[in-house]
Amino acid sequence: MFEPVFLRRGLQGVDPWQVEYTVVDVETTGLSPARGHRVCEVAAVRLRADGTVVEEFSTLVDPQRAMSRQNQSHHGISESDVAGAPLFTDVAGTLLRLMRGSLVVAHKLAFDASFLEAEFARAGAARLRVAGLCTLTAFRAQTDLRGYTLAGIVKDLSGAWPSHGHAALEDARNTARALTTLLATSPQPLRLTGGPSGTLPVWPEAVRSRPRIAGAPGSRQGWPAHIHAALPSGRTVPPDPVAAGEYQRVLEDLAVQGRLAGPEAQRLVTLASAAGHHQTSVRQIHSAVWHTVHSRIPDPSPRTVRELTDLARHLGVSDFAARDLPSVGDELKGVRIVPVSQDAAVRDLTAWAERHGATIGVRPSKTTRLVIATDPTTVPSPSAVTQHRLPVLAPAAARQWLEQQMKPAAQPAAAVAACGPLVFTGPGAGPAWRLHELPDELTAGTFTAPVRWVIEQCVAPEATFVQFSRGRTPRLMVDKSKAPHGSEQTLENALTELRQAAGLALTVKGRYRRAGRTADAALVPPRRPYGGAPAARPAKDPEPRQVIVFEGPRGEPRIIPTTLPASLGEPTRHPRSAVASAAATAVAGEGHLRRRRQSFSVHFWLFCLTGGIGNIIYAVRVNNWNKARGL
Repeated sequence: MFEPVFLRRGLQGVDPWQVEYTVVDVETTGLSPARGHRVCEVAAVRLRADGTVVEEFSTLVDPQRAMSRQNQSHHGISESDVAGAPLFTDVAGTLLRLMRGSLVVAHKLAFDASFLEAEFARAGAARLRVAGLCTLTAFRAQTDLRGYTLAGIVKDLSGAWPSHGHAALEDARNTARALTTLLATSPQPLRLTGGPSGTLPVWPEAVRSRPRIAGAPGSRQGWPAHIHAALPSGRTVPPDPVAAGEYQRVLEDLAVQGRLAGPEAQRLVTLASAAGHHQTSVRQIHSAVWHTVHSRIPDPSPRTVRELTDLARHLGVSDFAARDLPSVGDELKGVRIVPVSQDAAVRDLTAWAERHGATIGVRPSKTTRLVIATDPTTVPSPSAVTQHRLPVLAPAAARQWLEQQMKPAAQPAAAVAACGPLVFTGPGAGPAWRLHELPDELTAGTFTAPVRWVIEQCVAPEATFVQFSRGRTPRLMVDKSKAPHGSEQTLENALTELRQAAGLALTVKGRYRRAGRTADAALVPPRRPYGGAPAARPAKDPEPRQVIVFEGPRGEPRIIPTTLPASLGEPTRHPRSAVASAAATAVAGEGHLRRRRQSFSVHFWLFCLTGGIGNIIYAVRVNNWNKARGL
């Protein structure tokens, strides 16, 4: 279904900044559509290269089959969640419209493509041809990261792990942010090897949807604001009016009772999903609820102003509170003041301090920080003021004192970021770019540590044992005789996996260079001191000895001395038979020592075992003897 498009460095190809992208993500009942597994959630985000969102769509899908416990624990979708959800056939027309004229993007495109192809074929649209870009391949080829899972890429680019994973819409948004960040931070021009998708069939649009709201809100954000941020931002499917009315009624009751952040508000999640809300429709309801609560309080007190401001933050409509209410904050949190006068100046200052987080007391105590009075000399209880050494100030001086005590306003932590431009920002929002890009044809499949090492050697100028060439069929040529010493096992593991790669011509030639097993053992001359002159030998060892480098029984390099004499300064060339005999003697000697160690270990454990059995037999006999004597 998907024709692969790659992102490469250079000046030839399609400009990625002139293309619109449709990022898709699916959650499934299993791992293989060939075994009958189906899609249970699908999301699509259409955006421009700068991260501007054009339209979003997300819905649960009825897979028409049972869902295993393993998959439920993986993505959190149960059979009760998808009961009554639309079928994939009902939403296929909307997905085709979003993909038309754009480049389809997915993280690990092969997985999503296999399920989408099976679902579209089941719906009657087989043999679709869509251009697809895999961000997993693009990041492997262009960047050098520790891991390339979507969560790992988000952590490297943003500095924080995703708030919740395996939710189709959130994964699609994170994939879009990763792609736009890759394009924005590239140190070299990037080009696409292909353009957007061509003509796709026109099918009827979806008439209903059931978006899933995953994750839990943060401690300073209520369920309604979390619902608003987790919903898609498009107006493709209108919400159900009956379910939407029920959602508004329950939300208004919870807002009046002040329980928007408690577990009772989780009922809103079910109602919002059943209604098929999107961000625009749910914001209209949230704003109507806030204005309804605000209209019931014509002249709000400072405490009521703070409550209405918190309600607006929980509903995600803080802009209305900032426009219609006095400003509030936490700059004076922890400061307790006591007003002892009732004139207008003291009342206004007290209201201002309360809106900024100060606590208003009735009488001075040891926790009081400031006493406000019109005339500081006429305080009702001077003994308490004197005992605790409290400052007593007039309103003007008290305002200056409070302004000096104000701390920077604390920013509330948002549980889910509102849907704005999908791009990671910040000082560390940039991947570690490779000096040379890797062949994307090799990074599309397995990318284990051995394969990654071999692929990185393809572009290393100093590596000559592996070469890659493009053509109708990509070809990888490996010369074992030029492989670095000690890399034989790693190279063999990589070749075993690359032989199974589809669409790759692998050519392997030569044999590994093995030292010590044959007459080609490397002769190492005696070590010289720095300066070039040969070292003086003690009188008891007038003749230096030659050393031989060879491979041990496990393939590790060994350096051992032999009895072959050598002259000072340069190595002596001995006959092949003498060198081979010395190496064989050394190997046999090591094998003898190893067998002795193994024999000692076996005898030691046999001794421990037999001694333990003897103690058990002795204890049983003593016990029987005591029983016979009646002890």
